[in-house]
Amino acid sequence: MRLTLKVKLAATFAVVVAMSAGGMYLAIQSLGSLNNSFNDAMDGGVARLLVVGDIQTDALELARDLRSNILATDAADDQQLAKTMDDEAAGIKSKSAKLREMTDNTGDKMVDEFIGAFDSYLTIQKQIQMRADSNQKAQAYALSNGQAAQVHAQMDAALDELTRYEDDALDHE
Repeated sequence: MRLTLKVKLAATFAVVVAMSAGGMYLAIQSLGSLNNSFNDAMDGGVARLLVVGDIQTDALELARDLRSNILATDAADDQQLAKTMDDEAAGIKSKSAKLREMTDNTGDKMVDEFIGAFDSYLTIQKQIQMRADSNQKAQAYALSNGQAAQVHAQMDAALDELTRYEDDALDHE
C-alpha cells in the first residue's frame, strides 16, 4: 500500500504537533515546580533573612538612640528617646519571637543566644539611661562604650551566625 504525499505530510504534521504539545506540557510542569520552589524559598529562608535584617537594623537604631539619650540635654528629648527606645526594644522582642517560630532547632538556639544577649543589653541600657538622665553623662558614656558595646557585639555575633546558617540553608534548598 502506497501512501500519498498528502497523507505523509499530514502524518508528519501530526507528529510535530504532538511533540510540540508534549514539550509544552513538560515546560508548564517545570514552571509550576519552579514556582513552588521559588515560593518555598521566599516564604522560608528569604523571609527569615529579612527578619534577621530588620532585627539588626532595629538594634542599631536602639544603640543610636541610646547614644542620643546620653548627649541630650533637654528632659523632653530624654522622655521622647526613652519612649522610642522602649518601642524599638518591644519591636526587637516581637521580631525575635517571630523569627524563633520560623527557624528549626539549630536556628532556635541561635535566636535564643541573641535573645539572651539582647536581654543583657536592655539591662545595661536602663543603667545608661538612668545615669544619662541624672546628668552622669561621663559614666553613661563609659558604660555605653564598655559593657554595652561588648554585649552589643555578642548580639551582632549571634545574628551574624544565624545569617550564615540561613544563607547556607538557602543555598541547599
